Amino acid sequence: MVDLGCGDGRWPIEFTARGSSRRAFGYDLDVDRLETGRAEAKARGLSGRVSLTAGDIFSLPDGGGGVVEDADLIVIYLFREAIRRLCGKFRPHQTVISVGFALPSPQWVPAWRKTVGGIHVYVYRCHDGSGTASKLEDGRCHLKEEDGNLASTA
Repeated sequence: MVDLGCGDGRWPIEFTARGSSRRAFGYDLDVDRLETGRAEAKARGLSGRVSLTAGDIFSLPDGGGGVVEDADLIVIYLFREAIRRLCGKFRPHQTVISVGFALPSPQWVPAWRKTVGGIHVYVYRCHDGSGTASKLEDGRCHLKEEDGNLASTA
């Protein structure tokens, strides 16, 4: 599981804590928010399984391609231009959750979408590399509002 634009790491931490991911990675530019996330992961005994790294995803070796291509689940909370740069890196086996913005192409049709607390969430399942999304099985990804924040119940 990889979260690009992870902020305080809430998605990697929750997915790992709930057993949805054995190991999770988060990348963000905001060092202070990452420190908050690292402290939370440590408090929950997850520091060995959750890695939160400061940096620009596009400055990573191969422009972030390896990080994105190797993940089964990708969470992105990025602006449209950044999402546009990543779209070509998604692979057939992946599920992509985009928080805030839909993927900017008519080829990408969300299999599932929800608005929680005014935040739009789009779930895409890549099945053939063409960018066409397939339907997720019912119950595969659950989101709810918790104390005014978006939370996973996966």
